[in-house]
Amino acid sequence: MNTFFSSICEVSLLIELWHRYPSRSHGSLKHEDAASATGTHVEMVTVPALGPEWKASELHDMTRSAKKERKAEDRNQKWKDWRRGNRGLCGGWFTWKFTVFFAFGLCIA
Repeated sequence: MNTFFSSICEVSLLIELWHRYPSRSHGSLKHEDAASATGTHVEMVTVPALGPEWKASELHDMTRSAKKERKAEDRNQKWKDWRRGNRGLCGGWFTWKFTVFFAFGLCIA
């Protein structure tokens, strides 16, 4: 839940920062200055920096196999928590201890 609110805050911050800058139609086109100097129509467009290159770990995190690994880790952690009695299958209900007593009650009945 905390990550949900932090991502909303990040998005709202980015939107706020975007609105602070003046609007740009197509980058900075300087065709009037270039055309008057050379006599021909030349369009100069600025390209934003591409930023740092991707690391191998970041590229791996974006693959389908990495998503499967994360899901498997989550399942394993939930299984361990359930076995240790820290988690129930339906919230706080149906813990490991409850399952044992329920199975014992079924065997007796």
